[in-house]
Amino acid sequence: MKVALIELGGSHEECMLTQMIALKSINASITLICTPDIKARNPHFEKYVDAILVVDFTKKAWADFKLILGINQFLKSNDFQKAILNTAQGGHIRNLCLTASKSVEFIGVIHTIRKFQGSFTQKTIHRKIKKYLLLSDFLLDKITIPKKLNVESFYPLDYPEFDLKITKRPAETWITIVGGVENRRKDLTGFISMLEKTNNENIKFIFLGKSDENKEEVVNFKAQIQAINRSNQVVMFNDFIAPDLFNAYLKATDFLCPLIHPETQSAAQYISNQISGAFNLAYSYQIPLLIHDRYNDIEDLQNSSIFYNLTNFEAILPNAIQIRGEIVTKIASIEKWKKQFQQKKLIEFISK
Repeated sequence: MKVALIELGGSHEECMLTQMIALKSINASITLICTPDIKARNPHFEKYVDAILVVDFTKKAWADFKLILGINQFLKSNDFQKAILNTAQGGHIRNLCLTASKSVEFIGVIHTIRKFQGSFTQKTIHRKIKKYLLLSDFLLDKITIPKKLNVESFYPLDYPEFDLKITKRPAETWITIVGGVENRRKDLTGFISMLEKTNNENIKFIFLGKSDENKEEVVNFKAQIQAINRSNQVVMFNDFIAPDLFNAYLKATDFLCPLIHPETQSAAQYISNQISGAFNLAYSYQIPLLIHDRYNDIEDLQNSSIFYNLTNFEAILPNAIQIRGEIVTKIASIEKWKKQFQQKKLIEFISK
């Protein structure tokens, strides 16, 4: 099988390694078609693919359209059977689908269910893509699948392994928030409330992503932490975190906390229409989630989480630390959260 794995949006690379490993398990030939950023951030991809085609968009409409035409010509002239679009949405993907050869089957990964809720661009994309993957069972349960489309869930659980280790004091508990300081994706106001009640220097909160010091929300956030005298409990990074350091922090993490809280931008961004990247990291690394109890009706979270609210967080935390091992065991026992299960499922889906 000759497959192109395509990511033109410059993100969501965390979903690609499982696809590469699965395809290699059936000796598929893989060509990665991606932006320069994706290639630069993921040098570990090179050992899983047979070729890489870098597409550097100019942001000029006609020039970029010609690049899209070039991708389709490349797929057709090199006899690709299938193309997996790792982010199957947006203008570039629409143009790719409109100009695609009938001889190449397109399969898409969708990251937000809004794309199944009346998007005109997506309806155009549906003319070419008939098979989609959504990144959780509970998102799949929320949608009405359009006629003639095949939509299934997929949990990309493979992440690169590295030898780097970091030192952590045995008495410490690390609660990691994946990504930098950004109020659109995380309830920072709620976090300050949680932090203020957690007066224990052995509890460390780690924002595992770049927090841009030039942004006003980051400056204000740091000032709030200093005002309540909790700076020694919060770790932030000013720069992009290399994959080996990211992996090392996760390996030492006790809990993942997405900071998704009801009636905030975080809930609108995640839960309602898409998932937090922290969810699949939790299942893959077998790290229990700390998540708001408004979401205790979601089966995936029932099997992986300890629930809190902004009133009881301080009281919940000691018990969470005590039962952490039980949650780890529970995550490890779920069949669908085993890497080989998802690899096999992916191959069966794209081979239909």
